[in-house]
Amino acid sequence: MMAEEAERHGIRVTVFSDYLCPWCYVALVRLHRLKAECGARLELTWKNFPLRPYGIPTLSPGKLNHGMAAAEAEEEGIPFKQWPESLPPPASSIPALEAAKCAQLQGTQAFERYQLALFQAYFEQNQDISQTPVLFSLAREVQLDVDKFVTEFNSGRQKRVIWAEFDEARNTLHITSIPTAIFENGIRFECAVPIEVYRRAVELCRAPAA
Repeated sequence: MMAEEAERHGIRVTVFSDYLCPWCYVALVRLHRLKAECGARLELTWKNFPLRPYGIPTLSPGKLNHGMAAAEAEEEGIPFKQWPESLPPPASSIPALEAAKCAQLQGTQAFERYQLALFQAYFEQNQDISQTPVLFSLAREVQLDVDKFVTEFNSGRQKRVIWAEFDEARNTLHITSIPTAIFENGIRFECAVPIEVYRRAVELCRAPAA
């Protein structure tokens, strides 16, 4: 019944996230699972909330590993790999966010492949997704049009989109933490909640108004 209702009415969910956030990876896995249950009319729109926007190192490997361990305890389906103590984590969120926006210009499926590849590269393979060679390599791996991707990335145009979404999150929607998922009826979750909670939000979205 959930799939039938979602297919008829359509349910829009906007998610603010960052590729350097382990809990955002958890939310992605759960929301994609929900989308598989509800059908194509569950519309997920991903927007940016950079945790480290200015390229200033603020996270030690120890803190990163602590966060990944906590996330893995909540979502066993993600094989988080501990970050090497000798390797500084990425200092900026912007390159990965910008690359994902470039991938999005090639269509929803291209974006979803690249989005997942970014999370997997960082949290499962210990790749530094703030480095341009890594971002370009991932574009090839998920079969994007690499020439178009590189041209758009080098243009810097998508940075404006990132900052606009960041401003919307902070100053219009007053978001203070991520992942934040906002359902079309105003329900919002500022954390990676269990999938049962997301399912309940879908049910409330399709319930008739009182």
